[in-house]
Amino acid sequence: MRDLSVVWIAFGASLATWHFISDKVIPERSKASVHAQDLDLRVLVFNHFGKQIPKAHQISPDAFIQMAIQLAYYRIHQQCCASYEAASMRLFRKGRLGVILSTSSASAAFVKSFDDPKKQNSEKRNLLENAIKVHMWNTNMEIRGRTTFGHFLGLKVQAIENNIPMPDIYTDTSLNKAFNFLQVRWRSRLPVWVLLFQKN
Repeated sequence: MRDLSVVWIAFGASLATWHFISDKVIPERSKASVHAQDLDLRVLVFNHFGKQIPKAHQISPDAFIQMAIQLAYYRIHQQCCASYEAASMRLFRKGRLGVILSTSSASAAFVKSFDDPKKQNSEKRNLLENAIKVHMWNTNMEIRGRTTFGHFLGLKVQAIENNIPMPDIYTDTSLNKAFNFLQVRWRSRLPVWVLLFQKN
């Protein structure tokens, strides 16, 4: 296996930035290298078809890939899991990344029906189309800042930073289950998807 040690790149920066790097970032290098060595990486090149096929059927390639990933996870584990993908928050000043909650009741209905021999192909297609429609709606809501995940996270961080007692909702098991993500996916500017699975 190839050595995955962390490489630091020098760039032009202000003196304050260099102080931050030397005080905060460099001491974390050894931790990052340990995590990099603990990474198992496998690359699968899928060249059967590209984004043209989903687009020809008026389906979002991103949502199509998300449903395929959820179907693969369901086939392996016989259950759905909470998953998310990163979304750009570039509509907002200093916007970074948002979280698109990819698993929905619509995607669960699709993956559970896909291998069911009792289901007709037309029904499976309708379930896929509905799951994609819900995923696109969730995506649009997230990039416009109209979802709850970021707000929950922000309030939790504020409580921790200001030594405020944690509100009861954060100790509720349903909230912890909803935000215990086992799949994380993001897409780079290149036509590459990155998928991380957390060990159960």
